[in-house]
Amino acid sequence: DVTLDLPDDYQLRCLGLHLKSKQPVPEGDQNLMRLNEARLVRKYIDDILQTAPETNLLVTGDLNALRNQPAVRTIQGPYGEDTYLKAIRLKDTDGQTWTHFWDDADAYSRFDFALASKALRREVDPDKSRIHHWADWEKASDHRPLVILLEGADE
Repeated sequence: DVTLDLPDDYQLRCLGLHLKSKQPVPEGDQNLMRLNEARLVRKYIDDILQTAPETNLLVTGDLNALRNQPAVRTIQGPYGEDTYLKAIRLKDTDGQTWTHFWDDADAYSRFDFALASKALRREVDPDKSRIHHWADWEKASDHRPLVILLEGADE
């Protein structure tokens, strides 16, 4: 959790997340672990947005879940509410939306998300935000980075 103080008295609050991996562990069900983590994160987000609804909040990270799964939906919050976090729809230059590649399964998935608060949504430039891709991207990570461009914070 970091708040960036930017020019013109603009603040951007960012929460970086990494939920439980997809790897099974003897301690319990990894899906339930992610859901519990998501519930704790959502309570934290609610505390932020109920105290200061005008917060420019960006929640990003590896959620190790798909967009229709309970962990992601829980973090987003109730649809239609002022505290709902909307997923920023990102694509690479080929129009692909996957962010993670699992070589053993030959599976491409979107596990990485950028979620924006109501106050922040109007500042996201969807035409310049993207999933970054380069020829040998997998040498750095099995995830591709998300690039979010914010414009017009004071417009």
